[in-house]
Amino acid sequence: MTVQITNDQATDGGAAGVLADVRQAFNSGRTRSLTWRSEQLRAVERMCEEREPEIAEALAKDLGRTSFEAWLGDIGSTEAEAAFARKHLKKWVKPQRYGLPLAQLPGKAWVQFDPLGVILVIGPWNYPF
Repeated sequence: MTVQITNDQATDGGAAGVLADVRQAFNSGRTRSLTWRSEQLRAVERMCEEREPEIAEALAKDLGRTSFEAWLGDIGSTEAEAAFARKHLKKWVKPQRYGLPLAQLPGKAWVQFDPLGVILVIGPWNYPF
């Protein structure tokens, strides 16, 4: 679940409420499904497509970038990374099986990739994403 908070929310204690909401969403189990994760990544792709002019304008104001520089360095690459992650998601979460020594047979061993909790990403305050 991706949540963006404003400066006001971060400084007046609103971040605690956002954190509680995100933890509640995670604890509900709905974020575990590949469908949900894929939809979140597709939403990032759509946001890059639909908000490209606004993002490019913000990059021009903040960093003096041209539309092409904004697309090449930020918008297009973000969209491509989200598409790449969505395409490979199923493979990335597939359990990896491992062989066992003879003494442990007929047991089975594998690594299961499961989400473990909520994370916080702190980005530059003046960046458009």
